[in-house]
Amino acid sequence: MKNLIACLSLAVFCFLSTTTFSQTTFTGAISTDWADAGNWDNGLPAPGNDATIPVGLYVVNFGFLSVDFTITNYGAITNFGTINNDGGIVNVGTIINAGTIDNSGIIVNVGSFHNGSATINQCGIWLGIDPLFDPYTTDNCPVLGCIDTTACNYDSAANSDDGSCVQPIWWAGDQDNDGYLTVDNNTGSIYVNVESWPNIGEATITINGTDYPMDYADWGNNAHWYYEIDPSANEDYEWSVAVSNDCANSETVTGSFSTDCEETLNGSATEGCTDSTACNYDSTAACDDGSCEYISCNSGCTYASATNYDSTVLVDDGSCVFECPDITSDNQAVYDGAFADGVASVPENTCPEDLDNDGAVNIQDVLLFLAAYGNLCE
Repeated sequence: MKNLIACLSLAVFCFLSTTTFSQTTFTGAISTDWADAGNWDNGLPAPGNDATIPVGLYVVNFGFLSVDFTITNYGAITNFGTINNDGGIVNVGTIINAGTIDNSGIIVNVGSFHNGSATINQCGIWLGIDPLFDPYTTDNCPVLGCIDTTACNYDSAANSDDGSCVQPIWWAGDQDNDGYLTVDNNTGSIYVNVESWPNIGEATITINGTDYPMDYADWGNNAHWYYEIDPSANEDYEWSVAVSNDCANSETVTGSFSTDCEETLNGSATEGCTDSTACNYDSTAACDDGSCEYISCNSGCTYASATNYDSTVLVDDGSCVFECPDITSDNQAVYDGAFADGVASVPENTCPEDLDNDGAVNIQDVLLFLAAYGNLCE
């Protein structure tokens, strides 16, 4: 038995050992009342001022005693009130409980611990000999967990909240009703902005089928999520934002927008030919679409021998007019000279396959040939 007492006392000493700033010993100089400081040689027991009751002395607790220090009892303690133990009680003498003892710390009993028609709520550690008469109970001990029934991790077995409750995402949207999209006028970037409640979790944005994590800002009760888009010209964007946390739910917000040729959000800038030297120049166009052409307004007769020759045009349009010499004379010499002059005035056709005289042999020439195919020539 002595070995058991020594081992348990040593175990508790090691378990509870902290820096002890002082020690107070019960003297009973005035009475047996625990709460009277005159009964202690160094003031009432308190954190850093552990209590010792010597052999042969008797102390009584009538009120509420909160123990966040160590009591070493070699004498006798009788409790008519409540002892709430968050520290340590080492009993080598006698403790008589006629009230309530709530133990969330350590009790080492190697003496006599009487519990007759009283209550010991044993929620901590009990080492040594069990109490006499009525046993201690664990029925009233706190069960830590989430006790909020609206939380997704609600624990129906818990009776004491441990701060672990996680609320599902109840709402996601536009807190200020100023729209989900903003534009940075300095960079041209487009931001997608979404708020959610409660202020916890994470958000993912899906843009045209690709997922991206969103950035977070603390907006008090709500979380603010945002994502920067560097827009492309003439692009359609479909986006959706899903906000979630450890609960198996999420809230989703969707939207869409487009950009014009100037990468302006939902803009209406027009496209066309912006080269003022082109035939189809469009003074209202903001962006060039590559449609500029320089032929339709630069065609005419390109044969220098023609009467309507135009040196400024680039493409011959078949409109050339040639002056015909007089080949109706009965004078053979005049006729021959005129005929020779007429033949000389007609330019050599270096591309007879170019039936429409546009300077190229293409499908239009084939169509002209097929249209005339089968006709009789007179």
